[in-house]
Amino acid sequence: MAGHRYYVEVYRLNPGLMRCHMQLGDQMASFAEMGDRANLGLARRIVRAFEQEGIPLSGPNTDNQRLSMAMACIGLVDSLLRDIFLHNIDMGMTTEELAHQLSLIWYRAFRACDP
Repeated sequence: MAGHRYYVEVYRLNPGLMRCHMQLGDQMASFAEMGDRANLGLARRIVRAFEQEGIPLSGPNTDNQRLSMAMACIGLVDSLLRDIFLHNIDMGMTTEELAHQLSLIWYRAFRACDP
């Protein structure tokens, strides 16, 4: 949850910077490729973390499915935070509540159950 808390706070405190970051990815192929590599690396670390924790994964079965699930979750987080902080959609949630909700979504995606 600490990672989600940090990312939510970054978006909350720097909406203009995050908008610029997203726009650069749309306008510069090299910047987009760098972001894609970073997201893929993050996805791999997340899959490894679930496996290293010994948490049985009930959702995706193969390495490729787990990797695509992690990439989908990364995209979900980016899209939701963009809507909330760049499009000013008021969810009425604190940073802590939003981070908890995002962590819960990730857990459910990989475990197919509640923690």
